[in-house]
Amino acid sequence: PLQDFTTGGALAITDNAKNIVIGGYDVGSGPIPSGAIVSLYSTNPESSSLFPWRTSCIIKPIGENKVNLGQQMSMTPDGLTLVASEVISPSIFRTNYASNLNIYTGNGSGMWGLHQVFSGQSGSFINNLNIARDGSTIIAGIIGDNTAGEDAGAAYIYKKNYYNDWDLFQIVTGIDGVSGRYGISVASNNDGSLVAMSSEWANNRSGSALFYKTSSDPMRFYRDDNFYGSRPTVNNISVALTEDIN
Repeated sequence: PLQDFTTGGALAITDNAKNIVIGGYDVGSGPIPSGAIVSLYSTNPESSSLFPWRTSCIIKPIGENKVNLGQQMSMTPDGLTLVASEVISPSIFRTNYASNLNIYTGNGSGMWGLHQVFSGQSGSFINNLNIARDGSTIIAGIIGDNTAGEDAGAAYIYKKNYYNDWDLFQIVTGIDGVSGRYGISVASNNDGSLVAMSSEWANNRSGSALFYKTSSDPMRFYRDDNFYGSRPTVNNISVALTEDIN
């Protein structure tokens, strides 16, 4: 049963519904107590079978003090790229928890291999993840990021390069000096040219959403306050973008 090793993790599914990926969580018992990602695959998801999906692979945390793999997760609709957070618990080398960003590449049939890891800084948690539909852009929201002030929050944007690896492209922050905890939710459009992140604390804790668009000269993201969502909203926790918005 999946509940033996997946409790409270994230969930992703491909457009054709053949591949379902379930993020793990540290439940402290069961066959995989450190939490793991479970990939399910079906050649015929519309089958009359009660549950046509079968386990295609299990991705376990690698190394000491790694837990909660897949607590945050996002997958491209073709099932070829998966991004997941991996929590690192404190050790003699690290006094605080941290989160790694793991990037996996798939074969389209539910099998995954680790492609790249971005190591997190001490005390930083990845609170939300999103990958653009075309796989070009990854956004990691971190509400505890202090770049623009204590607990201002930020979104870390990674771009795919010529060698099919990802590089940290830019860090877009919440409003300077405001403990808005931006990054509680992040989103992108189809090609990653527009990203958004929401806050749970800004504007007297009524929340807000910020939108960032790309410019070509210089190539960077800048905040676009013309979007309606850039003004305060009520209890704004989640943000989403349609794939064709620009």
